[in-house]
Amino acid sequence: MVGTRRMTAYGQHQCRALIRELRPYNPVVVSGLAFGVDITAHQAALEFGLPTVACLAQGLNEVYPKAHRNIAQQLLEQGGLVSETWIDSSFHNRFFIRRNRIIAGLSAATIVVESAHKGGSLSTAEMAFSYNREVYAIPGRRSDAQSAGCHGLIERQLAQIYTDLPKLIDNLGWDKQHPQQTRLEFESLIKLDMQEQAVYKLLPTDQAVHIEKLRANWDASAGNLPALLLSLELKGWIRPLPGQLFIRA
Repeated sequence: MVGTRRMTAYGQHQCRALIRELRPYNPVVVSGLAFGVDITAHQAALEFGLPTVACLAQGLNEVYPKAHRNIAQQLLEQGGLVSETWIDSSFHNRFFIRRNRIIAGLSAATIVVESAHKGGSLSTAEMAFSYNREVYAIPGRRSDAQSAGCHGLIERQLAQIYTDLPKLIDNLGWDKQHPQQTRLEFESLIKLDMQEQAVYKLLPTDQAVHIEKLRANWDASAGNLPALLLSLELKGWIRPLPGQLFIRA
């Protein structure tokens, strides 16, 4: 997910809403750690328990912009950082295009959330199109300057107009998943023993939890927590994430 650094409230809403809707499919969210759309996409992925990868225009020993150091640290626990420059290389504008091609190459689909008539995200979309990847652009109002680039991509037939999630999922060939009804989830919980049910209920329905937080809420006399987590994982009820995080499957 890419776009302008000067994101509007509309763009922020669209970005977060799309990532929230994608959550049942467990995608890896890829972006560039920049201001605007990039950092919003990373933060939303972290919030909703999805792995997220940032492609950098500098070496791994430096975070640019510096304001995003904390987010970069979180990405190391729930995704990763990618760079093709030397580890001590400093940020430079000439690395942006090189960084953008990596974003396009890593991604099954590139989605431009917002972009002005000119912008780096347009180059990412053009590269993704040249790689025969899916490219989408979220439309805005005709008067919105920060949607002009999205409209241009659609007009030049370099991107499909993003209208709804089912079409995106169909084009990517992902397995469709439907939210389970509460009654069905309760009935299927009967298949777990009492200890497994107790651990499962410690996990929120929509976000990942660190194992230390689970330990803080777990009575050690009720059973071996790591063994129960492994049992739930093998039974397909939970998924482990990088950084000792767990989320409901």
